[in-house]
Amino acid sequence: MAVKHRTPMRPVPWPPRDPAPRASYTYAVHGSWKSGVRETFKRIAQAHGITDVWDLIYYNFRVGNPDEVNYSLNRYLGCTKTLDGFNYCLDPRDASPTVYIPPVGFKGERAVDVTARNLILTTLGSAAMDQIRFRLGDIIVHRKMFARVEELMRSKSILAIGMTRAEAPNIRALYNMTMNTIQVRDPGENTMLKRAVIAHESLHAGMDAELVPGLVLDHEAAAHVAEALYICASTVDPLRTIRPAEMSGTAPAHARAAMVLALRIYEHGTRSKLTLSIPQDDAQLAALRESLLLVSEYRTRAGLSIGSNGV
Repeated sequence: MAVKHRTPMRPVPWPPRDPAPRASYTYAVHGSWKSGVRETFKRIAQAHGITDVWDLIYYNFRVGNPDEVNYSLNRYLGCTKTLDGFNYCLDPRDASPTVYIPPVGFKGERAVDVTARNLILTTLGSAAMDQIRFRLGDIIVHRKMFARVEELMRSKSILAIGMTRAEAPNIRALYNMTMNTIQVRDPGENTMLKRAVIAHESLHAGMDAELVPGLVLDHEAAAHVAEALYICASTVDPLRTIRPAEMSGTAPAHARAAMVLALRIYEHGTRSKLTLSIPQDDAQLAALRESLLLVSEYRTRAGLSIGSNGV
Protein backbone atom coordinates (compact mmCIF):
# COMPACT_ATOMS: atom_id res chain seq x y z
CA MET A 1 0.00 0.00 0.00
CA ALA A 2 1.46 3.34 -1.09
CA VAL A 3 1.69 6.33 1.24
CA LYS A 4 -0.74 8.99 0.07
CA HIS A 5 0.82 12.41 -0.37
CA ARG A 6 0.05 15.63 -2.17
CA THR A 7 2.17 18.61 -3.15
CA PRO A 8 1.14 21.71 -1.14
CA MET A 9 -0.45 24.43 -3.23
CA ARG A 10 1.79 27.03 -1.61
CA PRO A 11 5.60 26.74 -1.42
CA VAL A 12 6.85 25.52 1.94
CA PRO A 13 9.72 27.64 3.37
CA TRP A 14 12.36 25.20 4.57
CA PRO A 15 13.93 25.30 7.03
CA PRO A 16 11.37 27.43 8.92
CA ARG A 17 12.61 30.94 9.73
CA ASP A 18 9.59 33.08 10.57
CA PRO A 19 9.48 33.15 13.49
CA ALA A 20 12.99 31.88 14.14
CA PRO A 21 13.18 28.44 15.80
CA ARG A 22 14.30 28.27 19.41
CA ALA A 23 16.18 25.04 18.71
CA SER A 24 16.80 22.29 16.20
CA TYR A 25 16.40 18.65 17.14
CA THR A 26 18.27 15.98 15.22
CA TYR A 27 16.15 12.99 16.11
CA ALA A 28 18.59 10.47 14.62
CA VAL A 29 21.12 11.48 17.32
CA HIS A 30 19.03 12.68 20.24
CA GLY A 31 15.98 10.49 19.83
CA SER A 32 14.82 7.58 21.93
CA TRP A 33 16.01 4.85 19.56
CA LYS A 34 18.68 3.49 21.92
CA SER A 35 16.05 2.78 24.57
CA GLY A 36 13.98 0.86 22.05
CA VAL A 37 11.26 3.52 21.74
CA ARG A 38 10.39 4.87 18.30
CA GLU A 39 10.73 8.63 17.93
CA THR A 40 7.62 10.50 16.82
CA PHE A 41 6.50 14.09 16.41
CA LYS A 42 4.29 13.61 19.45
CA ARG A 43 7.25 12.56 21.63
CA ILE A 44 9.36 15.46 20.31
CA ALA A 45 6.52 17.90 21.03
CA GLN A 46 6.11 16.60 24.58
CA ALA A 47 9.85 16.79 25.22
CA HIS A 48 9.80 20.50 24.31
CA GLY A 49 6.64 21.45 26.20
CA ILE A 50 4.42 21.71 23.11
CA THR A 51 0.93 20.54 24.07
CA ASP A 52 -0.51 20.23 20.56
CA VAL A 53 1.63 18.17 18.20
CA TRP A 54 0.03 19.95 15.22
CA ASP A 55 1.71 23.19 16.32
CA LEU A 56 5.08 21.48 15.87
CA ILE A 57 4.09 19.95 12.54
CA TYR A 58 2.66 23.19 11.20
CA TYR A 59 5.71 25.20 12.28
CA ASN A 60 8.00 22.88 10.34
CA PHE A 61 5.97 22.44 7.15
CA ARG A 62 3.24 25.11 7.14
CA VAL A 63 0.64 22.52 6.20
CA GLY A 64 -2.12 20.79 8.16
CA ASN A 65 -3.44 18.25 5.68
CA PRO A 66 -2.04 14.73 6.39
CA ASP A 67 -1.29 14.10 2.70
CA GLU A 68 0.71 17.33 2.52
CA VAL A 69 2.49 16.40 5.76
CA ASN A 70 3.54 13.12 4.12
CA TYR A 71 4.87 15.04 1.13
CA SER A 72 6.85 17.33 3.45
CA LEU A 73 8.25 14.45 5.51
CA ASN A 74 9.54 12.83 2.34
CA ARG A 75 10.71 16.05 0.66
CA TYR A 76 12.44 17.78 3.58
CA LEU A 77 13.38 15.04 6.05
CA GLY A 78 13.88 12.25 3.54
CA CYS A 79 11.38 9.94 5.25
CA THR A 80 10.69 6.74 3.32
CA LYS A 81 9.55 4.30 6.02
CA THR A 82 5.95 3.66 7.01
CA LEU A 83 4.41 1.56 9.78
CA ASP A 84 0.78 1.62 8.68
CA GLY A 85 1.05 1.95 4.91
CA PHE A 86 -0.65 5.36 5.03
CA ASN A 87 1.83 7.75 6.64
CA TYR A 88 5.59 8.19 6.76
CA CYS A 89 7.28 7.73 10.12
CA LEU A 90 10.54 9.10 11.50
CA ASP A 91 13.57 6.86 11.19
CA PRO A 92 17.22 7.41 12.25
CA ARG A 93 18.29 6.61 8.66
CA ASP A 94 16.25 9.48 7.18
CA ALA A 95 18.32 11.70 4.88
CA SER A 96 17.81 14.92 6.89
CA PRO A 97 16.63 13.85 10.35
CA THR A 98 16.20 17.31 11.90
CA VAL A 99 13.02 18.88 13.29
CA TYR A 100 12.87 22.57 14.22
CA ILE A 101 11.33 23.65 17.52
CA PRO A 102 9.10 26.74 17.38
CA PRO A 103 9.25 29.62 19.87
CA VAL A 104 7.28 29.17 23.09
CA GLY A 105 3.63 29.96 22.49
CA PHE A 106 3.66 29.42 18.72
CA LYS A 107 0.24 28.31 17.42
CA GLY A 108 -0.06 26.63 14.06
CA GLU A 109 -3.71 27.47 13.64
CA ARG A 110 -5.16 30.97 13.69
CA ALA A 111 -7.93 31.66 16.17
CA VAL A 112 -10.27 32.50 13.29
CA ASP A 113 -9.61 29.08 11.75
CA VAL A 114 -10.41 27.36 15.04
CA THR A 115 -13.66 29.33 15.21
CA ALA A 116 -14.48 28.31 11.63
CA ARG A 117 -13.82 24.63 12.36
CA ASN A 118 -15.96 24.73 15.49
CA LEU A 119 -18.84 26.30 13.55
CA ILE A 120 -18.55 23.68 10.79
CA LEU A 121 -18.46 20.83 13.32
CA THR A 122 -21.42 22.33 15.20
CA THR A 123 -23.36 22.45 11.94
CA LEU A 124 -22.43 18.92 10.91
CA GLY A 125 -23.37 17.55 14.33
CA SER A 126 -26.75 19.28 14.50
CA ALA A 127 -30.08 17.44 14.34
CA ALA A 128 -31.01 19.46 11.24
CA MET A 129 -28.45 17.48 9.23
CA ASP A 130 -30.50 14.31 9.82
CA GLN A 131 -33.18 15.73 7.51
CA ILE A 132 -30.81 16.11 4.57
CA ARG A 133 -31.35 12.83 2.75
CA PHE A 134 -32.76 12.54 -0.76
CA ARG A 135 -32.02 11.38 -4.26
CA LEU A 136 -31.86 14.02 -6.96
CA GLY A 137 -31.53 12.37 -10.36
CA ASP A 138 -28.44 10.17 -10.05
CA ILE A 139 -27.08 11.88 -6.92
CA ILE A 140 -27.85 10.19 -3.60
CA VAL A 141 -27.45 12.33 -0.48
CA HIS A 142 -27.32 10.59 2.91
CA ARG A 143 -26.36 11.33 6.50
CA LYS A 144 -23.21 9.19 6.38
CA MET A 145 -21.83 11.54 3.73
CA PHE A 146 -21.85 14.40 6.23
CA ALA A 147 -20.52 12.16 9.01
CA ARG A 148 -17.56 11.43 6.72
CA VAL A 149 -16.93 15.16 6.26
CA GLU A 150 -17.05 15.61 10.04
CA GLU A 151 -14.48 12.83 10.43
CA LEU A 152 -12.23 14.41 7.78
CA MET A 153 -12.58 17.81 9.46
CA ARG A 154 -11.59 16.42 12.85
CA SER A 155 -8.55 14.64 11.37
CA LYS A 156 -7.63 17.83 9.46
CA SER A 157 -7.81 16.04 6.13
CA ILE A 158 -10.23 18.85 5.38
CA LEU A 159 -9.09 22.16 6.84
CA ALA A 160 -11.23 25.03 8.06
CA ILE A 161 -10.26 28.54 6.98
CA GLY A 162 -11.78 31.64 8.56
CA MET A 163 -12.01 34.73 6.36
CA THR A 164 -12.92 38.35 6.91
CA ARG A 165 -15.71 40.13 5.05
CA ALA A 166 -13.04 42.04 3.10
CA GLU A 167 -11.41 38.79 1.98
CA ALA A 168 -14.72 37.19 0.95
CA PRO A 169 -17.34 39.89 0.40
CA ASN A 170 -19.62 37.75 -1.75
CA ILE A 171 -19.70 34.37 0.00
CA ARG A 172 -20.68 32.96 3.38
CA ALA A 173 -18.81 29.67 2.93
CA LEU A 174 -16.99 27.79 0.17
CA TYR A 175 -15.50 24.31 -0.31
CA ASN A 176 -12.22 24.30 -2.25
CA MET A 177 -11.82 20.90 -3.90
CA THR A 178 -8.19 21.49 -4.82
CA MET A 179 -7.07 22.53 -1.34
CA ASN A 180 -9.61 20.39 0.58
CA THR A 181 -10.67 23.37 2.68
CA ILE A 182 -14.00 24.77 3.81
CA GLN A 183 -13.72 28.54 4.04
CA VAL A 184 -16.15 30.45 6.25
CA ARG A 185 -16.58 34.22 6.28
CA ASP A 186 -16.79 35.85 9.73
CA PRO A 187 -17.15 32.50 11.55
CA GLY A 188 -17.81 34.28 14.83
CA GLU A 189 -21.21 35.27 13.44
CA ASN A 190 -23.23 32.10 13.96
CA THR A 191 -26.49 32.45 12.02
CA MET A 192 -28.92 29.89 10.65
CA LEU A 193 -28.38 31.08 7.08
CA LYS A 194 -24.61 30.73 7.44
CA ARG A 195 -24.98 27.21 8.84
CA ALA A 196 -27.26 26.38 5.91
CA VAL A 197 -24.53 27.46 3.46
CA ILE A 198 -22.04 25.35 5.44
CA ALA A 199 -24.40 22.39 4.89
CA HIS A 200 -24.37 23.24 1.16
CA GLU A 201 -20.56 23.33 1.01
CA SER A 202 -20.26 20.23 3.22
CA LEU A 203 -22.28 18.32 0.65
CA HIS A 204 -19.74 19.34 -1.99
CA ALA A 205 -17.00 18.09 0.34
CA GLY A 206 -18.87 14.83 0.95
CA MET A 207 -19.40 14.21 -2.74
CA ASP A 208 -15.72 14.93 -3.34
CA ALA A 209 -14.71 12.50 -0.57
CA GLU A 210 -16.96 9.78 -2.01
CA LEU A 211 -15.86 10.51 -5.60
CA VAL A 212 -19.45 11.11 -6.70
CA PRO A 213 -19.40 11.71 -10.49
CA GLY A 214 -21.64 14.13 -12.34
CA LEU A 215 -21.93 17.53 -13.92
CA VAL A 216 -21.38 20.80 -12.09
CA LEU A 217 -25.04 21.74 -12.60
CA ASP A 218 -26.31 18.53 -11.00
CA HIS A 219 -23.98 18.83 -8.01
CA GLU A 220 -24.98 22.46 -7.49
CA ALA A 221 -28.66 21.56 -7.66
CA ALA A 222 -28.19 18.93 -4.93
CA ALA A 223 -26.16 21.33 -2.77
CA HIS A 224 -28.79 24.07 -3.01
CA VAL A 225 -31.50 21.61 -2.02
CA ALA A 226 -29.37 20.52 0.97
CA GLU A 227 -29.00 24.18 1.99
CA ALA A 228 -32.77 24.72 1.74
CA LEU A 229 -33.45 21.52 3.69
CA TYR A 230 -31.23 22.76 6.51
CA ILE A 231 -33.35 25.92 6.66
CA CYS A 232 -36.53 23.82 6.73
CA ALA A 233 -35.19 21.63 9.53
CA SER A 234 -34.15 24.71 11.53
CA THR A 235 -37.51 26.46 11.19
CA VAL A 236 -40.58 25.95 13.36
CA ASP A 237 -43.40 24.41 11.30
CA PRO A 238 -41.67 25.05 7.94
CA LEU A 239 -44.50 23.53 5.88
CA ARG A 240 -46.77 26.31 7.13
CA THR A 241 -44.36 29.21 7.60
CA ILE A 242 -42.06 28.95 4.55
CA ARG A 243 -43.68 30.07 1.31
CA PRO A 244 -41.25 30.11 -1.64
CA ALA A 245 -43.55 32.30 -3.72
CA GLU A 246 -43.25 35.02 -1.08
CA MET A 247 -39.43 34.89 -1.07
CA SER A 248 -39.05 36.82 -4.35
CA GLY A 249 -37.98 40.00 -2.62
CA THR A 250 -35.33 38.37 -0.44
CA ALA A 251 -34.02 35.33 -2.34
CA PRO A 252 -32.85 34.66 -5.91
CA ALA A 253 -34.81 32.39 -8.24
CA HIS A 254 -32.58 29.36 -7.68
CA ALA A 255 -33.00 29.61 -3.89
CA ARG A 256 -36.77 29.69 -4.29
CA ALA A 257 -36.70 26.73 -6.67
CA ALA A 258 -34.47 24.78 -4.27
CA MET A 259 -36.86 25.55 -1.41
CA VAL A 260 -39.81 24.14 -3.38
CA LEU A 261 -37.98 20.83 -3.67
CA ALA A 262 -36.75 21.00 -0.08
CA LEU A 263 -40.26 21.43 1.30
CA ARG A 264 -41.41 18.48 -0.78
CA ILE A 265 -38.58 16.32 0.57
CA TYR A 266 -39.14 17.56 4.13
CA GLU A 267 -42.88 16.79 3.96
CA HIS A 268 -42.09 13.30 2.70
CA GLY A 269 -39.71 12.82 5.63
CA THR A 270 -42.46 13.63 8.15
CA ARG A 271 -44.41 10.56 7.09
CA SER A 272 -41.82 8.12 5.76
CA LYS A 273 -38.35 6.88 6.64
CA LEU A 274 -37.68 6.06 3.01
CA THR A 275 -35.53 8.43 0.98
CA LEU A 276 -37.51 10.46 -1.56
CA SER A 277 -36.21 10.05 -5.09
CA ILE A 278 -36.66 12.98 -7.48
CA PRO A 279 -36.33 11.71 -11.09
CA GLN A 280 -34.23 13.48 -13.71
CA ASP A 281 -37.32 14.57 -15.67
CA ASP A 282 -39.10 16.05 -12.63
CA ALA A 283 -40.61 19.46 -13.42
CA GLN A 284 -39.49 21.06 -10.15
CA LEU A 285 -35.94 19.78 -10.64
CA ALA A 286 -35.99 21.17 -14.18
CA ALA A 287 -37.07 24.53 -12.76
CA LEU A 288 -34.15 24.49 -10.32
CA ARG A 289 -31.67 23.70 -13.09
CA GLU A 290 -33.07 26.47 -15.29
CA SER A 291 -32.82 28.99 -12.46
CA LEU A 292 -29.23 28.00 -11.73
CA LEU A 293 -28.38 28.67 -15.38
CA LEU A 294 -29.39 32.29 -14.81
CA VAL A 295 -26.31 32.64 -12.58
CA SER A 296 -23.17 33.22 -14.65
CA GLU A 297 -20.99 31.33 -12.17
CA TYR A 298 -23.01 28.17 -12.78
CA ARG A 299 -23.90 28.76 -16.42
CA THR A 300 -20.26 28.86 -17.56
CA ARG A 301 -19.47 25.53 -15.86
CA ALA A 302 -22.84 23.77 -15.99
CA GLY A 303 -21.92 21.07 -18.50
CA LEU A 304 -18.46 20.35 -17.10
CA SER A 305 -17.66 17.23 -15.13
CA ILE A 306 -17.36 18.05 -11.43
CA GLY A 307 -13.96 16.36 -11.26
CA SER A 308 -14.21 14.87 -7.76
CA ASN A 309 -10.67 13.88 -6.77
CA GLY A 310 -11.15 12.52 -3.26
CA VAL A 311 -9.93 13.91 0.05
